[in-house]
Amino acid sequence: GVGSGVEKINAPLAAMGIEVQELLRAGGRRTTEQDRELIVSLCRQKPQGVAILVKGWEPPMLDFLDFLRSIRGHCDGKIPVIVLLWRGCNVVTAADRDTWQLTLGQLGDPNLHVESVGQVA
Repeated sequence: GVGSGVEKINAPLAAMGIEVQELLRAGGRRTTEQDRELIVSLCRQKPQGVAILVKGWEPPMLDFLDFLRSIRGHCDGKIPVIVLLWRGCNVVTAADRDTWQLTLGQLGDPNLHVESVGQVA
């Protein structure tokens, strides 16, 4: 169920010192407009930081980069944004992490970070 999935994610995040305030869903079957509305609503709350949990085995696509740019455009451009790579029961591979870091590094955002949930193989 949904509860068990949240618990599986919350424990490793807590171990990283990340306290989950609220889980919001973006991407997938949601429209670009729905994602934009989510970002606007999130940024109105003036968060101290944003953590985005992604499937680490999937490479970052252009729509995800647009999503990050939208967060920067609507929220304080200096808040930390952490992209959390997750592989479920498996560990994130070094190749996956390198792919994400290389792609997101091209954005030139010093407050954008890539971390792995769990260990890196």
